[in-house]
Amino acid sequence: MRAVRSWTDRTATHARVAFAAIALATATPALADPAPTGAWDCDTDAGRARLEFRSTRTLVFDGVDRAYRILGDAIQVIEDGLPANYTFRLAGDALDITTPDGDALRCRKAAVSDATPERRPEDSGKRGAERQFNHLLQGALCAWAGSSSSTGSTSRTTTARFDGRGRFTVTGDASFGGQNGLGYGGGEEGGGTYEVTSPQVGAAIRIRWSTGEDDAAVVSHVVSGQIAEIRYGKTLFAAGLCNR
Repeated sequence: MRAVRSWTDRTATHARVAFAAIALATATPALADPAPTGAWDCDTDAGRARLEFRSTRTLVFDGVDRAYRILGDAIQVIEDGLPANYTFRLAGDALDITTPDGDALRCRKAAVSDATPERRPEDSGKRGAERQFNHLLQGALCAWAGSSSSTGSTSRTTTARFDGRGRFTVTGDASFGGQNGLGYGGGEEGGGTYEVTSPQVGAAIRIRWSTGEDDAAVVSHVVSGQIAEIRYGKTLFAAGLCNR
């Protein structure tokens, strides 16, 4: 299973407005079933595999970390750059999952003693191998949104700057124009730490905001070994959008 997730919405007064002012243009549908949590042992065609929901944004399936989100009765992940929905039914200690191809996964809740403790971006030792990918995400990536009408126009650019060593900052710039003139605004809107889990398209980028909250993005495009685009929910952040 591979996964994607949407990063949660932020406001300008809540340090994480950064990516989110654009990202959640639509609300997440109500859940048909409670969202699964914790660790599960699943029977697949290839044998037994462990599925763990590490947070509301990150899961691990058969040892591979992925970002994800819950949409109604589906776990949405990214496969080959496109969203894929794995429908699920949760009933107590039983979790039934149906893949996009119609295959069934039968999962049972793992014993508490078998569950792997949740890992944090600042943990040392265990994450050394993964941190080697942070240098592949470096520089500025931007998201843009705008609208126009008979009364005027508005636009907003959100810029995420990654230092290549696991830290990032976010700034926002907005402008509007109309019959009453032009206006501009902007400034720093948040930041924190990040961790690239893999240089492959669809891989999760773990985020921890400076407020202590965990989040995730997804690798969307890689050019010459460098991450050139990422997705935060439905929002694309790309280097090329910084020049609009």
